[in-house]
Amino acid sequence: MTTARHSAAREPAPQAEPMPLEAMARLFKALGDPTRLAIFQMVRGCCPDGCSHEEASNSISGIASRFDVSLSTVSHHMKELRNAGLITCYRRGQTSYCEPDAAALRLVERFLTPVAPTETHP
Repeated sequence: MTTARHSAAREPAPQAEPMPLEAMARLFKALGDPTRLAIFQMVRGCCPDGCSHEEASNSISGIASRFDVSLSTVSHHMKELRNAGLITCYRRGQTSYCEPDAAALRLVERFLTPVAPTETHP
């Protein structure tokens, strides 16, 4: 018979890592597909061809219209980006819109920011 005390002892200890590496791996894996990366770039509001955020609708159908792939393919890519935590989606009426997840962007930025080496004194 397992007691609550034993169950608590089996829980993994909090990791001391400053960055959740598994989450980062999911983010970068999702961005590893060129089409998905372009879609994410568009959702962020900086289209590959230099359009402004106002010009590019962040609706799934608006994004799909800028690619030479079907709406269902774009929807699949959006789902992958959503599952990786890079975007959030919401509906207004019959239209689905997407926006970048600010927390994920901060995590990527933090990961890519160089860490200053610690100084050692003799």
